[in-house]
Amino acid sequence: MIATNCTFKMLSALVLAMLVHVTMTTAQRNNSPEALMQRAVQKEMVDGDLKAALDLYKRVADTRGVAPALAADALIRMGRAYESLGNGEAQKASL
Repeated sequence: MIATNCTFKMLSALVLAMLVHVTMTTAQRNNSPEALMQRAVQKEMVDGDLKAALDLYKRVADTRGVAPALAADALIRMGRAYESLGNGEAQKASL
C-alpha cells in the first residue's frame, strides 16, 4: 500500500512537470517572430487593423536574432501599411 501511494505521487508529479513544460513551450512558440508575423499578416489582411499589424511587424523586426529575411519582410509590410494609412502616418514613422 505504501509503495502504491508513493508511485502514484511520483507519477502525478511527473505528469504535472510534463504539463508545465508543454505549456511553457507553447507560450514561447506563440511569441516567436514567426508566430508574431503570422498574427500581423492576419491583422492586416483579414481584420484590416493596420495599426495593430504595424505594432506586430515592429516587434518582429526588433526581435534580437530574427532571421534577416523575416525582418526584411516585416519592414516591407510596415512600409506598405504606412502607405495605406496615408502620408502623414508614414512621415511620423520615419522620424
